[in-house]
Amino acid sequence: MAEYSELLAWAIEKGVGVNKISPKRIPGAGLGIVAAEDIEVNDIVLKVPAACLRTVDTFPTKLKSKLPKDMTVHSLLALDIVLDPTSAYSIWQAAFPPFSDFQKCIPLLWDSSTTSSHLPFTVRKLVDHQLEKLSRDWSIISPVFPDLSEDRYTHAWLLVNTRTFYYATSRHERLYPKDDRMALQPIADLFNHSSCGGCTVSFDSRVLDSEGFAVKATRAYKKGQEVTISYGNHSNDLLLAEYGFCLEENEWDEVCIDEAILPLLSKTQKEILKDRGFKGGYIIDGRTPVCYRTEVAVRVMLLGERKWEKFVGGEDDGNDSQREVDRTVLNALQKWRNEEYKMGNDIKGDAGKGLRLRWKQIWHIVTETCEILEERVKEA
Repeated sequence: MAEYSELLAWAIEKGVGVNKISPKRIPGAGLGIVAAEDIEVNDIVLKVPAACLRTVDTFPTKLKSKLPKDMTVHSLLALDIVLDPTSAYSIWQAAFPPFSDFQKCIPLLWDSSTTSSHLPFTVRKLVDHQLEKLSRDWSIISPVFPDLSEDRYTHAWLLVNTRTFYYATSRHERLYPKDDRMALQPIADLFNHSSCGGCTVSFDSRVLDSEGFAVKATRAYKKGQEVTISYGNHSNDLLLAEYGFCLEENEWDEVCIDEAILPLLSKTQKEILKDRGFKGGYIIDGRTPVCYRTEVAVRVMLLGERKWEKFVGGEDDGNDSQREVDRTVLNALQKWRNEEYKMGNDIKGDAGKGLRLRWKQIWHIVTETCEILEERVKEA
């Protein structure tokens, strides 16, 4: 932990305000932040002045002038990590996790046989999108820096992907898309995620002497407890794809059941749903057994065109067809659940632990939904 004590001292010297917290290894979660003493609700545990941030505006101007104009902020920050020739950030960067840590948990880095056949549907879609972004950024960078290895750049790219915070000035809002407005900030990047938060993170000049980020406790912590923030209201599919972990308890977890529902539809029915904006995006969460999008999709199979149009238009509440909708979804989920069970048990290697957990969670949510639907079909 010596490097983290050094990081803490370096950050404080740079103007970061650290209050009642300290870095510490968390069993099963890597490095995190714990309460160094009791923390009260509304205590500001961290202040990071804007001057301490690494942003597109802190990227070396001389180097930026030599780069293509269409580079993303994400790529610029990754390049800054890789190419920074100064010692200004060396203590901070020494605390970054090594590439080998990412290789164990980030699906983007797993072999293609795992990603193509073993990832849950939503995780696979998210990883495919990540690959597109990374490939685009690398294709722009690699000709400019032919001596830069792809692994080294990918490591930096993933550091940015997993450790940045949303950051936007009025200028950034004009120039960059929302998902490319980001900043790295010291110490704050050590907080682990909790679905219920624990602290808010805000860019606010009212709680600082100047503009910057403030991390404020939304609950009390006893000395030694882990202090967490929320990365957003994310399902475990997104957390696994983007950050390489799943939460055991996640109030925002949900499962996309497109693979269970779409095969039931004819080509014509899929086209009808696509034209009306209802193709795909069918979700269950263990509490709501049939989302509205699923209701619409299943009814396009069960109802005539006029009745379906009335349901979509809100003229029919759907009560007359609800039992058949529930039965159809139940049968589809039961069949899909059996396939999922086989998928989750056929995973080995670095991907094994996290993926087996995710498939187990998916199976559990599907099972809960099936139980609810079985009761509804019986009672109808």
